[in-house]
Amino acid sequence: NTNRFADNETACRYILSLFPYLVQLFLTAPAPEAILPAWFSELLEKMERRENYITGLPCLLALANMSQEHLTRSFRRYIGMTPTEYINGKRLSLAAQLLLQGDMPVIEICGACGFNSLSRFYRLFTERYGCAPKAFRTQFAHAQPGKFAYIFIIIVLPFDFLKRID
Repeated sequence: NTNRFADNETACRYILSLFPYLVQLFLTAPAPEAILPAWFSELLEKMERRENYITGLPCLLALANMSQEHLTRSFRRYIGMTPTEYINGKRLSLAAQLLLQGDMPVIEICGACGFNSLSRFYRLFTERYGCAPKAFRTQFAHAQPGKFAYIFIIIVLPFDFLKRID
């Protein structure tokens, strides 16, 4: 039995890198009682591929092969958000993961996640996580395992939800 991680800090960083993905699964998962049409389930499965959500709405529309209006109504009906909100959520989760995994410059992360505007990326990231990308990296990249629960809450719950429960 070999130890996969050299130390606790490495293990903690690995676990933290998984949070954005798990958050996205949580935020986009339909309610258990909701019955999704097969075409919608297949579409969401295709949108799990990084290249599809980075490409954005044009890719989503091409994969869905339907009008944007119908697709928007379906997204709101089945998962409670617009296609753009869904795509941005996936992109922001990837950005959080990249921020925690290394020292890639924020502007490169912005482009790698499919955002064309740095200011829009900063605004959306701050809305979701409650701080700017660079502050997020500074605050959480070297987190001690004792801060695990706090980090989980920050990553799992969008910031606007936290404001509502204060």
